[in-house]
Amino acid sequence: MRKTIKTLLLLCLSMFFCMAFLTSCDENKGSSEQDGIHTHSFGEWMVTKEPMETEDGEKERSCACGEKEIKPIRVTGSQGLDYTLGDDGTYYILSSIGTCTDENIIIPEIYKGKPVKIIGDSAFYYGRNRLASVDIPDSVVIIEDAAFWRCEALTKIIIPDGVTHIGNEAFQDCLRLTDVAIPNSVIVIGDRAFMGCKGMTSLTIGNGVKDIGYRAFEYCTGLTSLSIPEGIVSIGESAFEHCSGLTSVVIPDSVTNIGSYAFRYCTSLVSISLPKNLTCVTDYMVANCSSLTGFEIPEGVTNIGFWTFLECTGLTSVVIPKSVESIGFQTFYHCTDLTYITFDGTMAQWNAIEKNTGWQEGSYLKNIVCTDGTISLD
Repeated sequence: MRKTIKTLLLLCLSMFFCMAFLTSCDENKGSSEQDGIHTHSFGEWMVTKEPMETEDGEKERSCACGEKEIKPIRVTGSQGLDYTLGDDGTYYILSSIGTCTDENIIIPEIYKGKPVKIIGDSAFYYGRNRLASVDIPDSVVIIEDAAFWRCEALTKIIIPDGVTHIGNEAFQDCLRLTDVAIPNSVIVIGDRAFMGCKGMTSLTIGNGVKDIGYRAFEYCTGLTSLSIPEGIVSIGESAFEHCSGLTSVVIPDSVTNIGSYAFRYCTSLVSISLPKNLTCVTDYMVANCSSLTGFEIPEGVTNIGFWTFLECTGLTSVVIPKSVESIGFQTFYHCTDLTYITFDGTMAQWNAIEKNTGWQEGSYLKNIVCTDGTISLD
């Protein structure tokens, strides 16, 4: 009996290691391994079947482990879409939904022998009430302004790696869009690009993005967490304002500018970590973040703006570095639980800071705790 059990255990272990071997990659072949989990690293696409005028082609790409990804080169997308030839005559722009009545749109990669590279301005405006999903081909590099504006029935969209620019209002008020993954190829997320996407619960921002535009994700109330990748330089004004579900935010050190109102009315936000290269904590930046309990300003910041902490009623701790040179009007207005500030400098350095005449107005502050003593504000 024991021999039988031992034999079965050995057989199970052998099957387990065999499966692990078959599903893993050899690191020496250039595979990507993180925490023991293999992530395929595919090479360039290779055409294995040329597309014909009315027949789809096929392409594939391979990982070093031998895994292959195969995709069609579509020339037979949804019927009735309108196209405009690009300025240099080498590509097409999908300019309008035209007479297409499909709820699930397939955009071809090739149209009349040329790649479809751009989804045009307001392209799907007239299909906004029925459009449920869109298959965007790898050939697309630009999604222009308002391309999917107010497509309120849209629930699924995959932005291919190759898109470099997402225009202003591109997906504004797509109320049912839940998961958004912005690929590494994207450099710019335009103003109001995803504003009002209230159903969005998952957001992944690629590491190629440099700028998040004005009000880009405002009113994305379903978001609860946010990961901002290293490489982003600027977060625009009101970029995440009214994201009332957000609970924590970590901003990487590559960010040098955070616009005014960027996180205002993020009423569930408990903590936010600022980058070390920041020089200004802007006006209203975290105003009305009523769940925020602590706020540490990094060394190097020289200016704290007007109404920065307006009505942060849960705030109990603020740390200000000795690099600060000015503090704006009513910065701590109605922060009812904040009775003191920790200043990482001497009393003389605190007194040397240029303070707006109303900087303390409306606050409940009583003391400034400095490195060499405490200043009473009573």
